[in-house]
Formats: sequence, structure tokens, C-alpha cells
Amino acid sequence: MGRLSLIDADISIKKVELSGVSGLQFFFSDGHYRGLYPWGFLRELSEQVS
Repeated sequence: MGRLSLIDADISIKKVELSGVSGLQFFFSDGHYRGLYPWGFLRELSEQVS
């Protein structure tokens, strides 16, 4: 489907912050934290795994 999945089992979410009404900001154990995860995108992901 043209999707690339890069999953490293050693990386975990260390902290999650609310970013206004836009979505969530995740902070990962490998030090990266860039990117805002909008509510619509998170909802889409949850529907794919349900």
C-alpha cells in the first residue's frame, strides 16, 4: 500500500503531551520528539488495529 513501517522494539514512548486542541506530541526513548500527531491521524491508526 506504499507504506513504510520502521519499528524498533527497543524504542518506547517516554512522555506524551497535549498540543492544544490539535493533537498529541510523543517523546521517545531514543531522544526524538519532532512531529505533532493530529487527532484524525490517531483515530485512523486506532481503527486499523481494532
